Amino acid sequence: MSDDLAIITCYFNPCRYANRERGYLRFCQGLERQGVHAWTIEAVLPGEDPFVPAGPRVVHVRLPPDEWIWQKERLLNLLIDRLPAHFTKVGWVDCDLLFENDLWPRLASEALNTWPIIQLFDWVYWLGPNDEVLSFEGRADRRACLASIAMYYPDRARDFRIGTPGFAWAARRSLLKAHGLYEYDISGGNDALIATAIYGWSDHAFFLNGTKAMIHDAQNYCRRIFRDVRGYVGYIPCSIKHLWHGSLENRDYVGRRQLLQQTGYDPFRDIVVDETSNLLRWTEYANPQLKMQLRNYFFNRREDDCASS
Repeated sequence: MSDDLAIITCYFNPCRYANRERGYLRFCQGLERQGVHAWTIEAVLPGEDPFVPAGPRVVHVRLPPDEWIWQKERLLNLLIDRLPAHFTKVGWVDCDLLFENDLWPRLASEALNTWPIIQLFDWVYWLGPNDEVLSFEGRADRRACLASIAMYYPDRARDFRIGTPGFAWAARRSLLKAHGLYEYDISGGNDALIATAIYGWSDHAFFLNGTKAMIHDAQNYCRRIFRDVRGYVGYIPCSIKHLWHGSLENRDYVGRRQLLQQTGYDPFRDIVVDETSNLLRWTEYANPQLKMQLRNYFFNRREDDCASS
């Protein structure tokens, strides 16, 4: 494990899905076997006990009541601020992954000497409920990372069906200190938004599919971070496996963003940072339909379902 690289993740499981719990444990076991000492921040619902055991690299944050908001990037930003100063590079990874190359932390640290931001893999395999490898559209059994597609096939990079924008990233801490991770897509699309921003794709369909206020805020973030990255993005040779926690159909990546648009979500009006927890919370002006539908979205994901089709 490189001394200058911190690996962080967040855990937020308000529905207490068993697949998420098992996935987190397998994720931790895989990292421990590779000698990776990751940091975890967990958002805990009021009145409930944490799932992640207390430890020197674990932070627990108590959610305000009824704040069923996608808090992933907000949690990661809070954890980045708490990291010891000697970590000059930070990798943020989803806690449902297995890394196939034991040398990936060293490769990541070395790559960040060249690139300001990188994806921590080149290929991803999606696993089914029995750890079987799932296919995409009946053809490919794996997907490339966005960074590799942008590097070698730039004319196809905007199609996220070809290159995946999520899962695992790392960046120089100075970049994260300057801009942070975008956290105001409260339905869970922040990772894709960050990926499009570092390439300067402010006219990407992902940006334009939202309310006027959403688009304005996201494009401002895009302009700021692109000035420092300029699409100079790398990746490392490491396959990852994504552990099963429900079908893509139930996650409804398109519908969840449409939900924000249909209910008139405005990040300037509808959410603020809670003074006690430092997490996001609703304001008194938030649309009750937005609050209800976003809460329902967590349950509708049905992450303990076993069907892979």
